[in-house]
Amino acid sequence: MRFVGSPLIAEGLALRKAVEKCRDLGLTKIRCESDCAQLIKALTFDHPLAELYGIVADIEAVALSFDFVSFI
Repeated sequence: MRFVGSPLIAEGLALRKAVEKCRDLGLTKIRCESDCAQLIKALTFDHPLAELYGIVADIEAVALSFDFVSFI
């Protein structure tokens, strides 16, 4: 994306795209690793920050496509 509001949003968008690509490739098990603690906490503790709410919801929706998914 050309204009992104923050590095946190950029990380979220990148992870969303990666998860979508894994789904499109037909993978059934994925492990997503990031050094962005805020993003991982938003995904694993179900407490997304306001600025990440839509992105986290999108990632969680796509994650339902997999037999196994983890965010570390």
